[in-house]
Amino acid sequence: MLKLKSPSIKKPSKKHLISFGQAFITYVLLTCLAYIIIYPVFARLMYSFMTAADLNDDTVFLFTKNFTLENWATAWQLLNYGISFLKTAALVLFYTLAQTAAVTFIAYGLARFRFPGRSFLFVISIITLIIPPQILSIPLYFQFQNLNVLGISTGINLLNTPIPNALLCITGLGLKSGLLIFLMRQYFTSFPKELDEAAAIDGAGPFKTFFLVALPSARTMLVTIFLFSLVWQWTDRFYVSVFEPTSKYLQMMVTQVYGMVKVATQTSGNVDVVAQSLINNAALLLFILPMIIVFLFGQRYFIEGVERSGIVG
Repeated sequence: MLKLKSPSIKKPSKKHLISFGQAFITYVLLTCLAYIIIYPVFARLMYSFMTAADLNDDTVFLFTKNFTLENWATAWQLLNYGISFLKTAALVLFYTLAQTAAVTFIAYGLARFRFPGRSFLFVISIITLIIPPQILSIPLYFQFQNLNVLGISTGINLLNTPIPNALLCITGLGLKSGLLIFLMRQYFTSFPKELDEAAAIDGAGPFKTFFLVALPSARTMLVTIFLFSLVWQWTDRFYVSVFEPTSKYLQMMVTQVYGMVKVATQTSGNVDVVAQSLINNAALLLFILPMIIVFLFGQRYFIEGVERSGIVG
């Protein structure tokens, strides 16, 4: 009698099980991390479309029953969003361009030229990353309140003008400039020296080599540095509040919305706390919306720039 052999089923090897376990743990951790990051923004977005009745309804969780755009309209009006956005965007764009140009020039010098104190200057630029800006704000405040040039007092008060922040960006001392210098230096360090030598043989000096050889090849890193600087300058409220406390930029106005809503909704001595919360959510989303759009279009440059800078881990 003929006996049929049942097909043998291969048991997964120990190596496959370990690989599957590592992948599973990685996906779980990434999912949890994404939830922690995305949930607050998503919750604010959902609340911004709610009414007071939704917040008082125990059956409503995130998804509204009474969809409304009134919170957005009120926040837009309180922020005077059209004019405030244009003013803020123009100023932030100037700061970003100035900072990008300054850190690129500094990083190229630190990476391609040997001179006494080069390593010391690079270390100092890195140390600025661990110094809280609150520590530097006091001497900078007095410096710009009575501008000193080489120890000589000029009696010029630069506060409540964009000049202090502009000077910091132009001189490579702007917000997180140390990190941007580090990223650009890492890229220029890996830049082939043969290209510099070939440019020198053709009669190009250091500046011509920088502008015609180094910069075109560093286009991806330049875009990355520009995007980093743009996001940080846009969301910076500390330096703006220190040097321009009376300004009407979005960074300052978005923190004042809560108080403006309090005045607008106060009736008979009572404050509508619910309206404050809903409108404040919409105002914060209006503030970060431009940066979300920038990230959606520029995320490829963020990833490529970090990879080319040589940072791992």
